Amino acid sequence: SHQIRSLRSPDARKLARFMATLGIRMELIPYIGLGLVVLILPLAIFSGILFLIWKKVPFGKYVSALLLVGFLFVVVTAIWPMDSFYKDELQNNAGLRLDDGYEVLAKSSSYPDMHGDYYSEAVFRVSELDLSTLTGDVAPIGQCVVPRMAEPFLPSQKGAIKCWGANRNIDEWFQLIYFPDSGILYYRFD
Repeated sequence: SHQIRSLRSPDARKLARFMATLGIRMELIPYIGLGLVVLILPLAIFSGILFLIWKKVPFGKYVSALLLVGFLFVVVTAIWPMDSFYKDELQNNAGLRLDDGYEVLAKSSSYPDMHGDYYSEAVFRVSELDLSTLTGDVAPIGQCVVPRMAEPFLPSQKGAIKCWGANRNIDEWFQLIYFPDSGILYYRFD
């Protein structure tokens, strides 16, 4: 309310009220503007290059279309990784290799932040699991909680639950939970 009263024009006060209803504080507006410039400027440059290719290069329409499709594929797979990303994460973080008979039932990941930190988690249905390939720092955990992501795929929680985990750095954690009765494997890397 103090910020709203300090604005002089009626339009500025309307904008401030609108931003407040969205939960955006006025002091964040320069950062939001900078973020938009950082996003819009590369897209404008890329669009200009595509336009020049479209107009100047023989078969430019096709070249531009291929470049645009390639760019969109890279962007979409960076935000929503393909199933092979989760299989590779499991192999890189735990040393666990899945045979070709696996199926990704659920998956989630975050985009890396400015420090390169991200999380990824997935639920697999596996036919066989060779636990002898686990890396040395992945050790059994005494107790584990059934993750919410895995709950819909477990018919019952009876039977053995095998849990492993590794704490590699202060901010890096890996968890692996295997439900042998149902062939469900859950992992989370954070």
